[in-house]
Amino acid sequence: MKASINYLLILLLAFAILSCSDDEGPTTLTAAQVEGTWGIDESSVRVQGLTLDALYDVAGIPAANRPDWSTFRIFFSNSGVYVIQNVNLIGLEAEGTWEVISGENKIRMNPGNVEVLVNNVTSTSMDIVYSINTTGTEFAALGGRATVAATLVK
Repeated sequence: MKASINYLLILLLAFAILSCSDDEGPTTLTAAQVEGTWGIDESSVRVQGLTLDALYDVAGIPAANRPDWSTFRIFFSNSGVYVIQNVNLIGLEAEGTWEVISGENKIRMNPGNVEVLVNNVTSTSMDIVYSINTTGTEFAALGGRATVAATLVK
């Protein structure tokens, strides 16, 4: 009986090993995943770890002068042009060009040569992270550079 159990375990182990597919490694970002019109999950926006409200408080921006992030839109066209409407995303120009950096989960946005790391991409959301220069801006109190993170949503 013990020999048949050992034989069965060996068969199960062999089957498990043989049925595993080759690991193709991490998938890389494609332009098709980025293309389209995106809004933003306002609660996800962090600059140097600060929420938007905390960031505006640091910058001394009164509540009455803060933008309505529910109107934010960014359009990534299939021709490599992007346009940000209604509210500017910190550190990015309102319009320019974009491209997927080959072999990486990043897009490059110009002007500014901003490299944006893109994670957790689905058909309805993607997380972005990028670094900005804060010198000479209303956010200079954060130091010379700051990390911006947000979730874009469709």
